Amino acid sequence: MPWDRKSALSFLLILVFSFAIGSYVRLYTLINYTSFESSEKAALYVIDQVRNRVINDIDRNAPNISPAEKNRLIKKNFDHIIKHEHRRVLDTIQQVAKTLDLKLQRTLNFPYLLASDSYYYLALTQTIAETGRLSEHIKGSKYFNPLMLAPLGFWEPINLYPYIGYCVYRSIQIFDPHVPLMYAVSFTPIVMTFFITLVFLLICRGLRCSSLVSFISCVLFLLTPIVLKRSMFAWYDDDPPMIFFTLLIVLLLFKAMDPQLTSQKRLIRIAVTGFAFTLFTLFWHGWMFLLSVTVFVYVLFIILNHVFLKNTADTRDFGRNAVILLGTVFVGIGVLFGFGEFFVLFKEGAVALNDFINKRISSWPDLYLGVGELKKTPLRVVIDLTGGIYYFLIALLGLITTGLYTFYDRDKEKLYRFLFLFIFFIASVILAVKALRFTLLSVIPIAILFPIGLQFLFDRISFLIHEKAPGLNSKKKFLAVGAWIITLLMLTPYVRFAYQNVPELLNKIFNSTWEKALVKIQKETPQNSIINTWWPPGHFIKAIARRSVTFDGATINKPQGYWMANILLSRDEKEAMGLLRMLNNSANEATEYLESLPVPLSKSVETLKSITSLNKESAERYLKTKLDLSDPQIQQLLNYTHPKPAPSYLLVFNETVEKNIELKFIGGWDFKKIEELNQDPEALKAVPARKSPEYTDFLWKISGGPYRFSRILCPIGQKEPTIIFEQNVQINLLTKDTVIASQQFGKGIPLSIFYLENNQIVERKLSNSNLPYSVILFKEENDYKTVLLDRVLAQSLLMRMYFFPEAGLKYFKLFTEESDLTHRTKIFVYQLDWDKFFADLE
Repeated sequence: MPWDRKSALSFLLILVFSFAIGSYVRLYTLINYTSFESSEKAALYVIDQVRNRVINDIDRNAPNISPAEKNRLIKKNFDHIIKHEHRRVLDTIQQVAKTLDLKLQRTLNFPYLLASDSYYYLALTQTIAETGRLSEHIKGSKYFNPLMLAPLGFWEPINLYPYIGYCVYRSIQIFDPHVPLMYAVSFTPIVMTFFITLVFLLICRGLRCSSLVSFISCVLFLLTPIVLKRSMFAWYDDDPPMIFFTLLIVLLLFKAMDPQLTSQKRLIRIAVTGFAFTLFTLFWHGWMFLLSVTVFVYVLFIILNHVFLKNTADTRDFGRNAVILLGTVFVGIGVLFGFGEFFVLFKEGAVALNDFINKRISSWPDLYLGVGELKKTPLRVVIDLTGGIYYFLIALLGLITTGLYTFYDRDKEKLYRFLFLFIFFIASVILAVKALRFTLLSVIPIAILFPIGLQFLFDRISFLIHEKAPGLNSKKKFLAVGAWIITLLMLTPYVRFAYQNVPELLNKIFNSTWEKALVKIQKETPQNSIINTWWPPGHFIKAIARRSVTFDGATINKPQGYWMANILLSRDEKEAMGLLRMLNNSANEATEYLESLPVPLSKSVETLKSITSLNKESAERYLKTKLDLSDPQIQQLLNYTHPKPAPSYLLVFNETVEKNIELKFIGGWDFKKIEELNQDPEALKAVPARKSPEYTDFLWKISGGPYRFSRILCPIGQKEPTIIFEQNVQINLLTKDTVIASQQFGKGIPLSIFYLENNQIVERKLSNSNLPYSVILFKEENDYKTVLLDRVLAQSLLMRMYFFPEAGLKYFKLFTEESDLTHRTKIFVYQLDWDKFFADLE
């Protein structure tokens, strides 16, 4: 479609208005910013007001009920209000927080970055700002990150997205030289949204969509829940460049099919597409999926063109185009990383795909099973996240009409477009159903098909008007204006709805409580310190504390997860310190060394668990009796496990406790069972399908099943000296006698109760117990609270550190403790006393 002054102006206006609408909704967190402290105070105030309202209603309507019944009604009615008036409660909290911010001096005038991965890119941007480069060491397609997988560091795939964030930062510095880096990079998704909008509208124009259809399609695409969430202000992740490059490559592929192009110009466009693929490798590690779809479509097109259209010349031309495309990508990757890296990258993708398909079970436990984004997703959820059922149905209509026009016109451009969109749509939706994280990828073909379907509907309506009311043909301008007015009126409530529902999409994790804890670590610990913790806050620690971590969200499935789970669940301080000594000396190298000798993995893990809590001489004697190793091999192994590590810290936080089910799944892994299973082809055939509930149950059997854990139970009443908690748990504060009458956890007396007395943890075993679990009674500020859990879990280092930080541990000294007002974020950091540990071993 040729450009003229009118079409260019129309395109520019649509671009500006679409981007303005998309940006307005994305800036919700900035426009409605309230400080974390004010939000916490507002939440406490509003919740207290709701509770008082409930109590007053009960006192007025049922003044004579018993205290126990009153407490039950208070909880029931309170929960009902929170559930059914959730939106209203959140809005009230927001308004109260704004009022508080007006009265108080803010310490921060912008929101923190969203989610966790944003801090991975923030840390890299900090490195670029300080050193001018991503890393001191780059090898092939990888860069070295010294703060990952401490103490060894880790070779990560190169990603240039932090450079875009840095450019945004430097641009904003022109106007505000003192702008904080975190605030500046928060605008990066907004900048990327502009380019996404531009490319999407160019695709619509290439599809010969009207200005009205292009505008509607673009706005709806920008406001689809998954796209909106992954390109919000402060969402500093690599999702926006993934959307941009995918759309750009689709645009270039479609442009290369223009029948008016000469053979030479077509080859140039194919080469440009290959160059775009090469750039894509620098921004998103899943680029091979789109390249595979593209090549597969070329091959399929060549076959169908030869059989269906019977055009030998086109078959030859498309074969040449496919070779040029792959050749350009190969050369581009070769120039960037080295020619061998092309095959390395494909091999990595093939291995990942093989692991996904293969029945063989990984030797190490798969922590990805606990990550929500990798869980199976119902098609209904995929449809909701990608725009809703009507959006999806109109996209399907676009796919069907494209196929029908291809069949009737027998046009090679339409055939290629149909094949590409069909394969891309089917493959990406299947991936999205298999794992939630691919939903963002699936929205792209749906969004491209939507304007095709919508244009078809508009054309049918226009045709009917022409046929049924020919008198209106002379009033086309008035009809066009009317159509635009109706569109704007219909889009306005949709935009308002999207804006109001932004809080439901936000993933706020980092807050001022985390900042206080991590800034203290950054200021008061040696620079070579290692922070040991469960994986979620790893990126926070690297970006804010600037310290190395055991593992994080980018290395979630490394063996370090197994060792950390065993450390946190350990009931023996010396055992935990021994494993930490090994981990902070050599990461997982001790296991890898034993396997190379070769020692089976199950035997390697058993051996390391046995020797790490011993001194060097005792460990040497153990190895000589248990393993057939030479003296040099024993010394090499002990060099991995027994030297004194760098200064080390252990961080536990509320989510580690709340989601301790992950720890048991990983830490309870039975390596011997896995080895036996993988060696038995018949047994492997009986393994349930991956992603199925049966498969998860099967793996839980290998790990020994989850621990019982009730969540923290709050008090709902009191009969001196007995406190009544949720789940009808009654604890006598004087005698510590405990009675439970819960529909969920049973009725009777638990095994024992753990509590604090004279700054020491005391376990009192209860007589006549008939319930197979224990109770922890602890104080949070002035309120008693309780937890029902398995006794072995109650004895774990994690529970002792979290619920009883006042109780002195032998080798773990409390370094800092931070908590917000509502206790939704609680962080404890302990310093490891290596000197005392080594002295006691001797």
